[in-house]
This record gives sequence, structure tokens and C-alpha cells, in this order.
Amino acid sequence: MKTITFHSYRGGTGKTNISLSLAECLARRGKKVCLVDFDLRAPSFGSFFEYKPSYFVNDFLAERCDVKDMLVKAEGFNDGLSLGFASPEIREIKEAMREDKRKQMKILNRILNGRDLLKDEVDYLIFDTAPGLRYSSTNVILSSDLVLLIATLDKSDLDGTKRMIEEIHEILDMPHFVIINKVPAGVSDEEVLKEVGDKLSQKVICTIQCYCEVMSLRGRETIFHQQSEHPFSRAIEEIADKIS
Repeated sequence: MKTITFHSYRGGTGKTNISLSLAECLARRGKKVCLVDFDLRAPSFGSFFEYKPSYFVNDFLAERCDVKDMLVKAEGFNDGLSLGFASPEIREIKEAMREDKRKQMKILNRILNGRDLLKDEVDYLIFDTAPGLRYSSTNVILSSDLVLLIATLDKSDLDGTKRMIEEIHEILDMPHFVIINKVPAGVSDEEVLKEVGDKLSQKVICTIQCYCEVMSLRGRETIFHQQSEHPFSRAIEEIADKIS
């Protein structure tokens, strides 16, 4: 089993859209994929899937259920894709915002134990994390084999991503690659690679243009699920090839 974490410096980079699309892409290829919403402060899977699970990720972390209890199959998606939903309840979000170090160490152990219980049944375990420097994100990064950092060409985003790499990712010594999303029309891959290479000194494994079709879906569904031949979908296939 390969464990992959999607992370970003800030929200709005398209991280969740890409992680959902990659998970479905791998499932279509016959892989067993488990995708977990670990953005406990701003859960987003509920906007893509009209489904309320019996147990949330929060229940698993609080030892109110086992790891398999929180996983569900999403209707209309490949049977190889299982999902873990973060709770949208305000009280659960407030609880997740308590950055208590002892509590977070317990959560890390819980994540590691859950990961180990799935390793013989899942080909890919994918985490979609909260942006920025938070214990919850660090916990899943520590549990991963590979981190995919999603960024845009916005200067503040690249500046923040650079600091985040220096302060977290290089210190934790986890393999990580960069995906640049929402590239403006007319900006070539060569320009992107040079700008990001000069700024971050990191390997960029894919650049994805900004598409109005993606934005028009308003976070209700992925373009990959709707249009498999769309350039965005082909970019997801490229990412899948490189991380497989």
C-alpha cells in the first residue's frame, strides 16, 4: 500500500478537486483506493457527495469506531473507491481546532494504527489535509510515503509554500513533489517550471491550467468524473502515471 498526502500552504489551490480526481483515476485503473478527508476544520466531501455516513473520521480519531466503520462506498463511483468523511458539525470542528500536543500525539498513533490495518486491503491510502502549518496536517504527513504539494503561481502562495517546505517538509524528510494548479492561459510549462524551480527548488511533476469548466462546477463534482477526455482529466492521468 502507498500512502499519499495532499497538502497546500493555503486554501483555494484546488487540492481537494485534484485529490478526488486522482483517487477516482486510480480506482478506474483497477486499484483499491481509500480517500480520507482530513481537513477537519473545513470538511469538503459533503459538497461532492450527498451522503451522511454512520461514522466520521472524527469518530475514528476519538475511538468511537474502527477504521473500517468510517469508510463508505460513494454511489456513482467506481467500486474500488472508499471514502472517509470529516464531520461538518460545528462542535466537531471546534474540537479539531484544539491544538493540544498530547492529544495530537494520540491522534498520530491512531492514524498509524488505522493505516496499518488497511495495508493488506488497499493499494492507495490518500489523505486530503487542512492547508497550512497545523498538527493535523503534520500527523498525516508523518504517516505518508509521499506528499503532493498543491500550489498556484500567486506570489504569496509560492512564498508561503517555500516557507512551509523549509519549516515542515524538509525537516520531516518526507518525499514530496509539487503540482502547480490554475496556471493562467498563455503561461507556458517552461515559464512555470523556471519560476517555480527558481523559487522553491523542488521537482514539479505536473502543471494544470485554469479552466472555466472546472470553476463552473462550483465544487459540486469533479471535471474528471464528468469529462474523462478534458485536459484537466488528462493532467490527472499524468499525475497517476508518475506516482504509481
